[in-house]
Amino acid sequence: MNFLATVTFDTQQILKPAGTAPAAGYMAWMTRDNVTTEMKQLSSTERSAEFNIAQAGTYVARVVRVDINGASIGNAAESTPFVVNEEMVDVPLTVTVTIPVEVPNTVVVR
Repeated sequence: MNFLATVTFDTQQILKPAGTAPAAGYMAWMTRDNVTTEMKQLSSTERSAEFNIAQAGTYVARVVRVDINGASIGNAAESTPFVVNEEMVDVPLTVTVTIPVEVPNTVVVR
């Protein structure tokens, strides 16, 4: 199993906490079963990132604004947890048999 998950996010404005260094970009990361699997540094204009999904598990994507020193500004936003199962394949579910029915010759008696 190997595919790309695209994470996108929206932003809102907050007051910059006092003493915080100037804002830089964003840090996005993906966790599987509460362990970070991959991190991406994004510019201040980027609103999406791609992550490799290679194993089954429960995933959560998170994004936070960071200052020029890499410190968080505000709280991280996070996705709803989603489950990736082992590779799936299609198998037969139902089987239908159709037998044509012949209409017998009709004899009309008068």
